[in-house]
Amino acid sequence: MALGILAICITAIMGLMPVALNAVRNTLDIGARQRMLQATKGELLNLPYSSLVGDTIKYSFDVDGRLLDPTQMTTELFDKLHHFQVEVVVTGSATIPFDTTTKNLAIVRITGSNIITHQTFKDQFHLPHNGY
Repeated sequence: MALGILAICITAIMGLMPVALNAVRNTLDIGARQRMLQATKGELLNLPYSSLVGDTIKYSFDVDGRLLDPTQMTTELFDKLHHFQVEVVVTGSATIPFDTTTKNLAIVRITGSNIITHQTFKDQFHLPHNGY
C-alpha cells in the first residue's frame, strides 16, 4: 500500500517538472529582455541625440541579456556568447496628448531576436533629449 502511494506521488511530481522548468525558462527570458532594454537605453543616451534619428543600430547580447562588445573579445568567444541580436530604430519626435509635438522626445522601436531559438520580440520606448 505504501509503495502505491509513493508511486502516485512520484508520478505527480514527475508530471509537474516540465511545467516548472518552462516557468523558470520564461522568467529568465523576461529578466534578460529587461536587461537588454535597459542596456539599449543606456547606450542610446550616450550617443549624440541629433545623430540617432533615422539610423538602425544593432546590439548583441549574451544569454543573460548583458551587452557584448565585439571589439573587446576574440571572434570565437563572441560567437560562443552571442545569444540575442537587437535592432534599434529611432524615429522622429513623439506626439503627446492634445496634438503637441515636442522635438525633445524621440520614439525608439526595438526588434530583438534569439539567434538560437529564433523567437522575436518587439518593444518601444521614448528617449528624452540627452543634452548633446
